[in-house]
Amino acid sequence: MWCWKERSSHLMDQNDQFLNQTFPDDPRSPWISLLVLQPSPFCNINCDYCYLPNRTFKKRMSMQVIAATIEKVFAAELVFGPLTVIWHAGEPLALPISYYKQAFEEIRQRAPAGAVIRHCMQSNGTLLNEAWCNFIKTHDVSIGFRRPRVHP
Repeated sequence: MWCWKERSSHLMDQNDQFLNQTFPDDPRSPWISLLVLQPSPFCNINCDYCYLPNRTFKKRMSMQVIAATIEKVFAAELVFGPLTVIWHAGEPLALPISYYKQAFEEIRQRAPAGAVIRHCMQSNGTLLNEAWCNFIKTHDVSIGFRRPRVHP
């Protein structure tokens, strides 16, 4: 029930600008407001609480996968308001800013007109620098920091 209340109050703040859709009358109807993407498993440190295997792999989620994900999420007609994309797992800041510029553009192009997309990152903060601060500010990215606890 908490999600339904959150949805309803959030809708009132949005003026129903997104595709003239309204939330389902049935609070049990499926809907999506949060999408977690793992751009890479790579992390620059080895925290003792981390559950993620293959933290040394430097593979990246391709732009094709990002584009297809966004297309499928919206094609499912389960997004009724802002969609928050959280870049999480591994260390998102270990990828270059250019990766996110391209990813954000892919998402913008694939989302329907009028869709509100919010970007968030979960980081250990060790790679934060002025360039990242500028990017975060320019793109209105919310960022959360987790405290690193590295193996001895």
